[in-house]
Amino acid sequence: MADTTIIQRGAKVSWGIKASETTFGIVQSLTRTKNGDVKDYRNDTGQVCTRVVYNKGETVSFSTIVPESDVTPPVIGEVITIDGSQWIVESSDKQWSNEDATKINIVAKVFEGINLASEV
Repeated sequence: MADTTIIQRGAKVSWGIKASETTFGIVQSLTRTKNGDVKDYRNDTGQVCTRVVYNKGETVSFSTIVPESDVTPPVIGEVITIDGSQWIVESSDKQWSNEDATKINIVAKVFEGINLASEV
């Protein structure tokens, strides 16, 4: 019997509650956007004199192919792992599925200063 080598390109994404229920996929395309909320303070003439940026973070939007036909996308608020980094899911949907694979679209966010790996 010949050796079989699986060739994998792209970042890995995973989600699930425990190892036996973890779903793995390969990221096909990914867009990263740095973002945050802004509060402007104005002086008595109406000019902006101070700007405070808070809730700084980064949002990713990507598609992933999971090599299974019956896959449930991660739910909003679930923590997923993308190449070792943890992100909070903001939205997800199943784009298509066939007998061999499922394509899922995911939008997730991470905030500066929040360590998702630590237990609460």
